[in-house]
Amino acid sequence: MTVIRIASRTFIRSSITCPASRNSSQIPASFRSVPFSSLAKKSAKLTINAKQTLRTTIQGRVGIHPFKRNLATDTAKTGKETTKKSKTPGDVFLDNLGTIFLSAIGLLILTLIRSSYGTSNKTNLRKRIEVETALDPFEMDDLRTANDQISPEIFREIYMSLRRKHGWTLSQKVDYKLFVSGVMQVMKGMKGDEFTVQLGHLLDRVVAAAAEKNQEEEVNVLGEDGLEFRLLLVALSLTMKSSVRDRVEVLYEILQDSEMEHNDMGGEMKAPAVREKDVIKMVGYLQQTSQLVPDAQIVESDVKYPAQEYKVASPVELVHFGKEMKKDELSDDALAGGEMEWTCDDFHHLLRSRGVCAWGECYVKTKSLRQ
Repeated sequence: MTVIRIASRTFIRSSITCPASRNSSQIPASFRSVPFSSLAKKSAKLTINAKQTLRTTIQGRVGIHPFKRNLATDTAKTGKETTKKSKTPGDVFLDNLGTIFLSAIGLLILTLIRSSYGTSNKTNLRKRIEVETALDPFEMDDLRTANDQISPEIFREIYMSLRRKHGWTLSQKVDYKLFVSGVMQVMKGMKGDEFTVQLGHLLDRVVAAAAEKNQEEEVNVLGEDGLEFRLLLVALSLTMKSSVRDRVEVLYEILQDSEMEHNDMGGEMKAPAVREKDVIKMVGYLQQTSQLVPDAQIVESDVKYPAQEYKVASPVELVHFGKEMKKDELSDDALAGGEMEWTCDDFHHLLRSRGVCAWGECYVKTKSLRQ
C-alpha cells in the first residue's frame, strides 16, 4: 500500500512538473487539439454570454427590455428638450402665475390708495370753497324772500337811475358806500322811506368776499378805489325776487349795456351783440359773488401723480366746460366763440350747465327756459 502511494505521488508530481512526460494516450483528444489561448478566448466569450444572459434574465423579470428602456429614456429627453424649446405663451403664464397674481393685487392696492388720496384732495378743496363762500343757499333764499318787493322792473330802474345821476359806466370802479347810498335814495324815491334793502348785512358780506377775491386790501368796502359798478350790480341782483329766467334776462341786459358804452351815440341804435368775452366776464362776476355751486368750480389740475390734484376753475375754464356740456343746445355762433353773437337763450343754457351751474340750476330737471 505504501509503495502504491509513493508511486502515485511520484506519478502526480511528474505529471505536474513535466506534462510532456505523460502518456499521450492518457490526455483527452479535446485538450490535445485546442491550444491554451483558444481556451482563454472561449472562456471570455462564455463569461460575456453569461453576463448578457444574467442581465437579460434580470431585466426580463423587471419587465423592461434594454432597447425599450433606452428608447423611452431617449424619448423623454427629446420631449424635455422640445418642451423647453417650444414653450407657448400659456406655458409662460402658468409658470409665472404666482408673480402675476401678486403684481395684480399690488397694482389694485396702489390704485385704491391713489383714488382715495384724489378723493380727499377734492373733498378738501370743496370744503375750502364752502368756507370762503359768502352766502350759503339758505341765506341766499332768505335774502330774496326778505326783498320780495324788488322785482326785475324795479332793479332795472335802480341801475338806470344810478347811471343817469352819477354818470357811472359799468366798467368804472365805484365806492361801495356811495353805491349803497345811491340805491337807498332811488328806492325811497320810488316807494317812500320804508322801501329799503332788507338783510343788507348779507349783501355787505358778499361784497367784502368779492373784494378779497379781487386781491384788494382787507374788505375794501371803504377803499377809495372801490369795485366795478357792473360787479356791484351783479351782487345787488341777489336781492331780486324773480324767476330764474327773469334774472338771466336782467344779467344779459347788463352785458348789452356794457357793449353800448363802446358804440357811437349818434343815430338810431340797436341792441348790441353779446360776445363770448362778455359772457366770460359775467361768469366771473357770478363766481366772485358766490352765485355758483362749489362742485362746478372744481376741476382737475395738471398734477396727476402720485395722486390727482384739483383746483378752482377760472371763468374761462368754466365757460369752456359749460359749452362742452351744452353743445347740443347752444347755437352755432355760441359754439364758434370769438366775436360771434350769444343770444339770451345761449347765455341761459350755459348758466344751467353743470360746467357753470349758477344758483344750482344744473340740478333742475325741467328743460324749459321760461320757468
